Amino acid sequence: LETLEPFLPCPIIDGKLKVLKTGLGSSAAMITSLVGSILLSFDAFDVESPDFEIVHNLAQICHCSAQGKVGSGFDVSAAVFGSQKYTRFSPETLSEVLNHEGSVDALPELMSELVQRRWDCVRENLALPE
Repeated sequence: LETLEPFLPCPIIDGKLKVLKTGLGSSAAMITSLVGSILLSFDAFDVESPDFEIVHNLAQICHCSAQGKVGSGFDVSAAVFGSQKYTRFSPETLSEVLNHEGSVDALPELMSELVQRRWDCVRENLALPE
């Protein structure tokens, strides 16, 4: 380790600086907690309810928008639901909202419908053996 430079230079690919991400899920955890907090403050979500789908769906939309792509979604799902076996949702689920080029006036209705819809992701709870 002593022979390595303190900060290795970022690679340049096709003339552009390429920043490699670590994928620790911190941005997903932050966005999920922020979305949950905002929904709670506007009484749009009941924390005592077993249905956290609205938090999951809205956090997924926000996270994908911030990341500029639709990733696996596991990190957001784990932040909402905890340990699980996860199969991602179809990326097309978000295409209408993420690729929206029409009037911004149409976005609230699109978002509302998308957030309240059941997505095609699959989650199975996991627990450590006792």
